[in-house]
Amino acid sequence: PAGSNYIYSESRYYDFDYDFKLSDDERDEDGDGLTNYDEATGRMTPGYWMGCYSEEKPYPVAYRGTDLVDPDVDGDKVLDGADDQDHDDIPNLMELSRNSASGRAVPGWPLEPRTCDNEGAVVDPDPRKGAVNPYNPCLPYTAYTVPASRTCDRHPSLAAPYFPFTKEPGFYQVLN
Repeated sequence: PAGSNYIYSESRYYDFDYDFKLSDDERDEDGDGLTNYDEATGRMTPGYWMGCYSEEKPYPVAYRGTDLVDPDVDGDKVLDGADDQDHDDIPNLMELSRNSASGRAVPGWPLEPRTCDNEGAVVDPDPRKGAVNPYNPCLPYTAYTVPASRTCDRHPSLAAPYFPFTKEPGFYQVLN
């Protein structure tokens, strides 16, 4: 609306195709701030991150996903979008997109459908970008960064390293 402090993308972040209508996947059935797509098969499912970033070894602790019809899966009275599945003090909603966390646009969006390929695409050679994952408490911060993640291992395993403690290409940190 006129006089609003929100930019267009903030006021319509559910509207994936910018058609001014919300389809079932774009809606938020349980009102927790996460779309039906994200909770059913998308970015709030551990499988999305394992499939999209298959070169990254996952964090060894499996965190519970969210639920499309339950706005507070852990019962702590914090809605799942504002909650924090991996307890790294970054809300789930802020860990849904590496492009968004890094402040860069999704390539081809909104003219091309949002997919894993363009979600993780590297469009800028500057390595200081957003590595987020709602199921890895060492992203974007480790126990030794400032700010630090309170749940990232202080002594990660050398025998079975996981991302970001491996030498896989494409690691990016969030600039704040």
